[in-house]
Amino acid sequence: MGVAKESFLQSTISALNALPAGSTTALYDASTALLEEFKDAIENSSQCMLPSYLTSLPSPKMSGTAIASDLGGSTFRVAAIQLRPHEGLHGAHAEDLGRLRKVLVRNSWSVGDEVKQLKAKEFFDWIAERVDETVQEAGLDQGSGKSLGVAWSFPVAQTSPASGKVNQMGKGYVQWKEIADTDLKSHFEAGFARRGLQLHMNALINDTEGTLLSHAFANPATSISLILGTGLNAAIQLPLSAFSQKKLAGRPRQWTEAAKTVLVNTELSMFGASVFPKTSADKELDAASTHPGFQPLEQLTSGRYLGEICRLLFAQGVKEGALFDGVMPAGMRVRFGFDTGNMAVLETGTLEAGVSLLWKAFLFPSPPAKEDVKVVRAICRAVSERSAVYIAIAVFTLWRLQRDSMISDPRTSDTFRSRPNSVAIAYCGAVVEKHPTVRKRCQQVLDDLIAYEPGNDGKYRLVLEEAGDSGLLGAAVASVMNEVDDAKIMRSKL
Repeated sequence: MGVAKESFLQSTISALNALPAGSTTALYDASTALLEEFKDAIENSSQCMLPSYLTSLPSPKMSGTAIASDLGGSTFRVAAIQLRPHEGLHGAHAEDLGRLRKVLVRNSWSVGDEVKQLKAKEFFDWIAERVDETVQEAGLDQGSGKSLGVAWSFPVAQTSPASGKVNQMGKGYVQWKEIADTDLKSHFEAGFARRGLQLHMNALINDTEGTLLSHAFANPATSISLILGTGLNAAIQLPLSAFSQKKLAGRPRQWTEAAKTVLVNTELSMFGASVFPKTSADKELDAASTHPGFQPLEQLTSGRYLGEICRLLFAQGVKEGALFDGVMPAGMRVRFGFDTGNMAVLETGTLEAGVSLLWKAFLFPSPPAKEDVKVVRAICRAVSERSAVYIAIAVFTLWRLQRDSMISDPRTSDTFRSRPNSVAIAYCGAVVEKHPTVRKRCQQVLDDLIAYEPGNDGKYRLVLEEAGDSGLLGAAVASVMNEVDDAKIMRSKL
């Protein structure tokens, strides 16, 4: 490898490893700094550490049948799901789902632009028609007043366990402009009423809450969830006492008096600005974003951005004359033209496969030199490594926050201490599920940090576990919980 290439690669790897992955002390110190950010957000932020209306995790012994729906950026899914009581599958994985629930019917529809452009009334009629189709296919009586749990993958200002005010949706949906700040539940149920479908919406959750609920039903040792795909987020169970009165403003007194814990949407993507070092490529990426400084940890770790960080680093190498003979190939001149899937292929494939990928996919005039591919591969691996390390720090810090706050509250201390010492972290998302190294490396760093924790002495372990079918199953679990725990959970009419 030439001097220019070697120098560029060393400086790039050094910048990416500014928080040295090999120093557990440095990683633990970063966790302590992040913990202070978490605590401040619990007290003061209106954008992060948002308490939901879910006050408990599910019991594996509960049972019931619910209709569940899950609206995402391009797909609408509906299922009729029967939950089965069980003893708790410690160490549960996706393949165990058949023992936990029976899917009576599952349907899925693409949501194209023709649907996304509908007026609000027609859009919710479209939803009601597909829910009705599923109810009938499952053989459920339309007049039986069945419950619906909704997983809604867009911002919503929740006002009860089953309702919330519509916010901007994105992903091409235009309906929100008509119905912003109105009650989402009312639009679902109005659509059902127009079809004569007696179905009431009794649960509204987001994707992180769905992941936590679905896996906690499978494995009662679960109390934290992680989503690491295109974006980043996490949910966590915390004592209600951790929150200031202003964060709980507007909630009925009977709710706050009865609740001991609450499930929290952390908005994890927004943390870490003062904790995690940034390279010049990270700063360039942030400066070109729609909202600079808005989601620092997501930009450093998630699938949407990892490939772009690599591309910007390649561009620096080209500018220095250390890569591609000083000429950026046409296919890499476009923002986000190099994605996380390309990274995975380059990280694990042969040099020959890397040469072929770059030449054919990125319009090189001739096959790139193997020495260049070695540099590209090393950068991809370092960017993925950094993502895994930062995610491990964030998850470990969420556990520290949960442990400290629950033990300090007499109403929740026994709950925390009675749980298994092996704590399950439910995960989903393409990066953590499919990338060849991220999950394994993240688990290694979690093991190092928990072993470093003062006074732990091998007592606790944090274990990443895949949460299968989390959107639909989480919505069904929330719906059944709200039926079973109706006397304790505030219903939307309160």
